[in-house]
Amino acid sequence: MIADRKKKDVGYDGYFRNCTRVCGELNKIVENIDRFEVTESRINAIIENFNGASNAGDTIKYVEKGRDKLTVIIAELRKAEKRAKES
Repeated sequence: MIADRKKKDVGYDGYFRNCTRVCGELNKIVENIDRFEVTESRINAIIENFNGASNAGDTIKYVEKGRDKLTVIIAELRKAEKRAKES
């Protein structure tokens, strides 16, 4: 991932704008997940929405893709945290 940053030389302004945009997007994702309440009635509402198994299967795949992306982000943040502690 760090190699990608080194390959693209868009200048400091472009790099800073990208960092600001990406951090803003990530903050929105985290805030939305944090605000999402997992209660029995909400889970029941989700389950009731999926009368057909194909609908549920598609949604499960979609959520799992999101989880996989979050896992990559967490791993990269942990690497950055480790580097910061070492320096």
